[in-house]
Amino acid sequence: MINDDQIFKLIGPNIYWLGLDENVNPSPSYPSQSRILEALATAALMGSTVVRSTTLGISVGHQLSVWPSLNSTNQEALKVIGFTISAAQRYGLKLIIPLTDQYDYYHGGYKTFLRWRNLSDSSESVFYDTKSVVHQDFLSYISVLLNYINPYTNLAIKDDPTVLIWETGNELSKPAKRWTESVSNHIHQLAPNQFVASGRYGLDKDDLKISSIDAVTNHFYPPRTDHFHSDSKLAAKYNKVYYAGEFDWSGRSKAWGQLGWVLIPVSLSILILFLGKKLFPIRINWKPDSKDRYTTSNSKNLGVNKNFNTDLHARQCSPSPSRFNLIADNQNNPKDRSILIQQHHVSIFLLIFVVPLTVCIIYFSSIQYTGLETFLNGAESNQDSSGDLFWSLFGHDDQCCDWVEHSDGYTLHYPGKTNDERGSVARLIEHNYKMRSLMNPKSSSNKPSNNFDSNQLSIKTNKMNFKLQTRDDWFSFGSLVNLNCSQSLNL
Repeated sequence: MINDDQIFKLIGPNIYWLGLDENVNPSPSYPSQSRILEALATAALMGSTVVRSTTLGISVGHQLSVWPSLNSTNQEALKVIGFTISAAQRYGLKLIIPLTDQYDYYHGGYKTFLRWRNLSDSSESVFYDTKSVVHQDFLSYISVLLNYINPYTNLAIKDDPTVLIWETGNELSKPAKRWTESVSNHIHQLAPNQFVASGRYGLDKDDLKISSIDAVTNHFYPPRTDHFHSDSKLAAKYNKVYYAGEFDWSGRSKAWGQLGWVLIPVSLSILILFLGKKLFPIRINWKPDSKDRYTTSNSKNLGVNKNFNTDLHARQCSPSPSRFNLIADNQNNPKDRSILIQQHHVSIFLLIFVVPLTVCIIYFSSIQYTGLETFLNGAESNQDSSGDLFWSLFGHDDQCCDWVEHSDGYTLHYPGKTNDERGSVARLIEHNYKMRSLMNPKSSSNKPSNNFDSNQLSIKTNKMNFKLQTRDDWFSFGSLVNLNCSQSLNL
């Protein structure tokens, strides 16, 4: 990605709760300034260049939202968003902000706009109809958000270079091309110096043909390197910026997602072994005719073939002695004329042959392309992509005592609560700095651009309350503070 005539890599976390958080009491509530500062400072310490946050742009339908109801604006919600933007600027971070959601979460989404017009949640096509009043409602909401004058920066959000990309939505499943074009044009009219990405889940050639769409994105659960590469090549073909807006850093989706396929032949083997009495045993009979055919029969009805004598008599009358001799040989070798298949034969075959074959197919077609290490290595070597953002980063609560948790299984805490998590954090930081080094390839140093020096990543500890002692980190980037709980964060 080219930003201000320089190569810019989009690397960092998703911190979706910066505008409104569901994970604290009362739920939801605005995150405090100290929590916002801690999260963004942590992102900066990890070498991030951007942060993606859904609740900075998707905020409708709740009393704490930007739009609690149709055309009703909540200034307090906008003020929280404004503070987050100013804090991101303070730490040298850019922002990626989606504008609506496919899902009906606490912060609202496209279904909220439908309900405001007394329409069914299933009326998705109405939301994407550019001639509908719902579409005009959505454009009005975008205008309110982008035109807001941030009291912390004295800039309208549409004029703030901290906001790098607006996504038309989050994981939208069926956005019409005309709708995407209308929304992206509307954003560009308001904010000509900010970028617009399609909010479709995955790439679509219709979106790639829209001139007002600057970027496309995909989400990866599990992180598939092969899909990442194919996406980036397709985007490059249409001269679009491409980045992974979300990916699973934890590895949990890799293992469980593939295991189910192996269970199919295993389950089938067990079912046949214990419930297949009506089907087994099966006898395969050899019929010694000119076409060498097989026939099958259930062992409970193993009578002599009624056509055998007639068939043999006909062949005995045949002028061909060679064919008669073949029949005679088959009569003298009854073991060649039938095979009896028992239940345990099939079960063993499934377990010994089909299960390993399934494992091999899964590995070579999928698993070898997944996993954090494989995905990050692939992203680092991919020249057609502009970056990737992991899901998702959390910090401490307002009392600076406990970590805030989220239930989806993808929550990351810095520097990590377990050895596995600390290892993933270390690899993510290494990845971020490798990607940042690509932003200034002509420089002999490894310092990131955008006035952000990795050698200056130090914290003024006299103003902070730490639970952990400062120690040399294991990331090979010098001495970093194990940031646990801060009252004031100054780089």
